[in-house]
Amino acid sequence: MFSQLFIMSARGDTIAFRDFRGGLTRESPEIFYKNVKSNSRSHSPFISIEEKHFIYIQRSGLYFVCVTTDNIAPVFALEFLNKLVNLCKEYCGELSEVSIQSNFALIYELLDEILDFGFPQNTSTDLLHNFIFNQPLCFNKRTELIGSGLFGGEKRHIPNSSANRSVLELNRSDSKNEIFLDVLEKLVVLISPNGSVIRSEINGCINIKSFISGSADISIILSENVVFCNMTDFVSNSLVIDEYTFHEAVNTELFEQNRQISFKSFRGELTVLDYHIYSNSNRPLKLHPFMEVINNSEIRLRLKLVCDIATTHGATNITVCVNVPKSTSRVLHESSDIIEYDSKEGFVKWNIKRIPGGGEKLCYIKFLMPSVTLANQKEIGPVSLYFEIPSYVCSKLQIKSLRVQCHSIQQPKQWIRYITHTDSYVFRL
Repeated sequence: MFSQLFIMSARGDTIAFRDFRGGLTRESPEIFYKNVKSNSRSHSPFISIEEKHFIYIQRSGLYFVCVTTDNIAPVFALEFLNKLVNLCKEYCGELSEVSIQSNFALIYELLDEILDFGFPQNTSTDLLHNFIFNQPLCFNKRTELIGSGLFGGEKRHIPNSSANRSVLELNRSDSKNEIFLDVLEKLVVLISPNGSVIRSEINGCINIKSFISGSADISIILSENVVFCNMTDFVSNSLVIDEYTFHEAVNTELFEQNRQISFKSFRGELTVLDYHIYSNSNRPLKLHPFMEVINNSEIRLRLKLVCDIATTHGATNITVCVNVPKSTSRVLHESSDIIEYDSKEGFVKWNIKRIPGGGEKLCYIKFLMPSVTLANQKEIGPVSLYFEIPSYVCSKLQIKSLRVQCHSIQQPKQWIRYITHTDSYVFRL
């Protein structure tokens, strides 16, 4: 199965390394990093070098890599690496280079428990906590995020990292009983040069992170307008979900009756529902590009970004990336925000901290080159957008209630949060 496994930072520093069989050189991390950097435009998670197969994923600026000489199923290896990422996040509290380095003893203990001679064993958080004895060192940043109230009108300010705690804290007598429910949606949007929509989809999930120390029955009730494609009770404002997958531990017997799902309490993180919506008409950010040739050596690109959501919300951490022609000698720009030009990678990055609902931003970019041709005009673009919108989901899916019926323990504090961010949001020029 796996001969080696290592975790590497974006700079190429090896944070954790395990050699299970001793048949490969310990220089595998260096070989992998050189190959990844030399093929930075390739997005394949598989690399084969001299009969060694590197299978990797990248999360939070970290590479999680397994090395094998066997002909194994790639999807199995990717699934295992994703399980490893979730375990690191659950046991360290958050997934970052600092948290992994500070909890290296805990990480090695996890690797020894989930892998035996390179063969994956149990990756269940509930079962592993009985065999993990190192205490985590957690880092909580004191940033604030508005969380929606459980029953509509209430709003509470909670730390953005309040859920970034280790599941091992449940073993302590002073640990807090809390449960976090997150509705997360990723947008996949592709717009043609004439402004028509080629693709507009939503990939969403309902995620639970539980810090309940005892036994409890948990139930979630969704809003009445949620309808799956195989159901018949459609109404005028129905939210039709085209594809969906419930976790195997979820009881859905009452879903058609009152949109209720239920399950037993657990330790750690669980995705209770994955859903997919093919036809999404709600696009929160709209881009209006205009390109013109100024003279024989200059092209100007005008970008107008509009936040088309209610004024009570706003898009944050916005990045607009524009591909630059290879013959570009210089880039000039005009904007009140930060604009970066990476001549090596060949793109311009426009960074915006926040745009409130109904607001707009404007940017002018000039490309200087020896000679303007039709070919290098076509090299400009596409334009890619990256952003997130807290306390907002495009599908309008709402959690009507979250109920926790505890047995012999105090009632846990409950948090419900919504967030939208981009998976692929592209405008062709």
